[in-house]
Amino acid sequence: MHYAVLALQLAPDQADLLAEVLIAHGVTSFAHSVRDDGVAEVEIYGADGALPAAVARAFAACGLTVPNARVADDAELLKDYLPDQPAEVAPGLWVHPLRDGAPATALPKPETRNPKLIVAMPPVPAFGDGHHPTTRLVAQLLMESPTRGARVLDLGSGTGLLAIAAWRLGAAAVDASDLDADAVAASRAVADANGCPLRVFQSDLLDDLPADACYDLILANLYGELQEALAAHPRLDAVLPAGRMLLSGISRGKEPAVRAAWERRGFRITDMRADGFWCALALAR
Repeated sequence: MHYAVLALQLAPDQADLLAEVLIAHGVTSFAHSVRDDGVAEVEIYGADGALPAAVARAFAACGLTVPNARVADDAELLKDYLPDQPAEVAPGLWVHPLRDGAPATALPKPETRNPKLIVAMPPVPAFGDGHHPTTRLVAQLLMESPTRGARVLDLGSGTGLLAIAAWRLGAAAVDASDLDADAVAASRAVADANGCPLRVFQSDLLDDLPADACYDLILANLYGELQEALAAHPRLDAVLPAGRMLLSGISRGKEPAVRAAWERRGFRITDMRADGFWCALALAR
């Protein structure tokens, strides 16, 4: 697979506007972060070597011209974005990259009382290596949440990093779900690399989960519009009859609407985190 990659450096307010407009136009395959020097970086991705047509419409709505994108294959993207050294995703949680099929050695078992939890990350073409702000935010909430003995669902799992971290924290059972077939395969590969008994389903939100799916904790790193759809989903009460949700992927502009949608569904907000353009919420009911 070849991908179009469009990298931009913008003023933070301009980058925030572009990100909101991209989401409004249905473009969700992008990354947004702010460097230490205050410059915002936006990278937009397109499958099959081309950007989605909606990117041009989003740029036009912001008064911007689409610059030339470069084309990269899976190997190039993984080389760029999977680091060579272990990296701390949240306090106490580290991602350990695996190169060239190297075995995951000296990884702590879930029962080990070790403040450093390590998730081995083989090179897989899926979102969630722990370096995006949305992943870091929900990982922070997870590391501070009671997880031991819980039944956990990682919804929109990408690499499955969050589900595997929950398992290492002592979750009784962990499932993962993603609409994208590549992400489903990636979650399985990462789980295998960690010896994690992760069940992975291909599902559009909660639609295609098993009929008896029932959890105590749902982790969902999804864009704001999908968060609102999840809050209104008819299966939600059966899938999470009581318990907690840790949500990320919410832009600052969408946070009030997402918060209101969950409060209407009977959840209360117990925590909120922010990192630049992105927000995360902890909910309970």
